[in-house]
Amino acid sequence: MIVISLAIYIWIVDVESSLEPFDSSMEALDSSPSTSEAKGYYKTLLVFAHSDAAGSSIASHRILGDLRDRLFKKKSFRSSLISSQILEKYPKWLPPLETTQKEPAPSVQDAVQAELRILSYIQKNYPQEPDIVPQTGSIVMNIMNDFATRFVFEKHEPIELRPDFMVIPITRGWTNPTAGLKL
Repeated sequence: MIVISLAIYIWIVDVESSLEPFDSSMEALDSSPSTSEAKGYYKTLLVFAHSDAAGSSIASHRILGDLRDRLFKKKSFRSSLISSQILEKYPKWLPPLETTQKEPAPSVQDAVQAELRILSYIQKNYPQEPDIVPQTGSIVMNIMNDFATRFVFEKHEPIELRPDFMVIPITRGWTNPTAGLKL
């Protein structure tokens, strides 16, 4: 009888421990931003990447690299990527950039938060949101395609998602990609 009780206890503990990473992913999913917030977070990420790259910091590379690795099969940035071109062909579906003065640069913490919130939004809404506006299309697909073509894939390369994309939660195991950097 003791052996059976011990076996049941071990099985229950094993099941509970296997659910722990999933719980943190579910928290991120439950706190997913609205569509307009997701667009604002993507704008924050682009503006941060542009200003951070101009300052020769590696924080933007860490954040963008983490986002890239969680979404796409390719594990490097496109070779023709030039930091001064990050904001070129700025998406019309995003909130507009400040035109009367230079766009204020977001902080590293803002950019880290933006990446996590974008991942949560994609996790919750992929492949498309329930209420798509015909003029802009799916913001999930807009973000993923714009990020892929802006940072990861050359024009002639097909966009390839990770083989396990959406099989496991994309926020599972997420940690601050800039942790440990001296900023």
